[in-house]
Amino acid sequence: MKSVCFFRLLISLTALTSSHCFAIDISDLQPADFSKAKLIGDLKYNSLDEASGLTKSPSIKDLFWVINDGGDNPFIYAIDKSGKHLGRYFIKGVDNRDWEDISSYSKDGSNYLVIADTGDNKSIHRDSFLWIVKEPDLRTYKTKKLNTLSLFKRIRFRYEDGPRDCESIVVDEKNQRILLLSKRTVPAVMYQLPLNAPKKKRLLIATRIAELNTIPQPTTSFLFANPIYGKYASQPTAMDISPDGNSLAVLTYVYGYIYQLEENEKWETAVEKKPKVFQLPDLTQAEALCFDDHGNILVTSEKRPAPVYMLQKKSTGE
Repeated sequence: MKSVCFFRLLISLTALTSSHCFAIDISDLQPADFSKAKLIGDLKYNSLDEASGLTKSPSIKDLFWVINDGGDNPFIYAIDKSGKHLGRYFIKGVDNRDWEDISSYSKDGSNYLVIADTGDNKSIHRDSFLWIVKEPDLRTYKTKKLNTLSLFKRIRFRYEDGPRDCESIVVDEKNQRILLLSKRTVPAVMYQLPLNAPKKKRLLIATRIAELNTIPQPTTSFLFANPIYGKYASQPTAMDISPDGNSLAVLTYVYGYIYQLEENEKWETAVEKKPKVFQLPDLTQAEALCFDDHGNILVTSEKRPAPVYMLQKKSTGE
């Protein structure tokens, strides 16, 4: 996972020797309705060197929140669309064991951010955590002070079928739940947690609701050509739901996938259908994705430099 650029080179070489790099042929999937990725900026703040999660502000247009992977202090960072640093906040009373994603939602006139402390590469953690804070008001930000946030709610949970590594979460506001997508399982498994569990509830159980058999997996020939990193090619690293609630974007290291809701459908049914696919730009380690307010997709990566790319939604423009 530390050499994804080399990994991308091997993908190209394998394509020359094998007619199909993936068990489900990418060419069988329709292209997503997005333009080619366009470079629009980069993460300029030096402390953002392991960006593992990205979400749009639920209240302010073109404001985004980003987090670092495990090892950083429990900071959340505010940026604009170009990656310009706007501020950072220290969350009191929590740790960054292995933060992997961030999502947002609004309820009863308040806006919230959900930080997923859900990374578990070796599947050894009995419990995982979601930290929920109220979105801070940047108008009161003090540039020369440590700006802090109090925890609004802690969600401690376990998966019903044992420990899982998870780098992808999203709030499904329509159904008042949090969706989680496993990594390192084939196929990836989607779980759910209630969004509005009582604060005093000590432990929640994340229940399985779907398997994503529709993400193409590397073939034997591809794995042979890339025995170290090839197995990570199709594993989910981020996901987000579009502002209109009808599209789910899932990020992997090589491609992105778009699942579409039909009328009166839920995501556990939608992800059983073939997604549309979009090509990623050249990123060192693509692990952060979100929709903006217009329905365009932003994506960036761990490691520096960390460019910010936008894939513009073709049907609406910006």
